[in-house]
Amino acid sequence: MAHDENLYAKCVSIYEESRDGQSAVIAYCEKIGHKTWGKCEPCEYDHSPIMNDNFMTCLVCGHSTYHDGKFNKEK
Repeated sequence: MAHDENLYAKCVSIYEESRDGQSAVIAYCEKIGHKTWGKCEPCEYDHSPIMNDNFMTCLVCGHSTYHDGKFNKEK
């Protein structure tokens, strides 16, 4: 399994097991210093963590077609 796939699987697990869902995934990605963020239409959120794969997959909802405004988060 590739690194991005491991990250995606971890975020799915966090989302499913946490009461905070989206907020828990975002907090985890901030904690690990995840750098790729963008707007996700299905999440209706302008600052979602995005997996930097060929599809720009949202790490919260898994949607991979409606992302724009990608940018790298600076710490």
